[in-house]
Amino acid sequence: EPLEQKYPNVSHQALSLMKDCLRMDPSERLSCETLLQHPYFDSLQEKSSSSQDRSGNRRTRLTRKHLPPGYLPQLTSSSIFPSLDNKKYNNNLRRFNYHLPNI
Repeated sequence: EPLEQKYPNVSHQALSLMKDCLRMDPSERLSCETLLQHPYFDSLQEKSSSSQDRSGNRRTRLTRKHLPPGYLPQLTSSSIFPSLDNKKYNNNLRRFNYHLPNI
């Protein structure tokens, strides 16, 4: 089934990008660097910049159902460890802080 029939409401640029990604012969597929230069991504960048202009560069908190597909949440802390003043963490640390014998 052709992509045009499978996705009738998709833009010409999106179809072109999908076709370039999904070529049967791997040697005919475009590289990642080339795909990133595809005009489809230019249109996304234009939409993104125009939406930022309209919002006045305010940060708004989006609910889960309003997040774009494929969105992954980001950690707000730069540390991968929990806060050291957390009592639950400190109690667990003490419980498992025992000396293991040398073998």
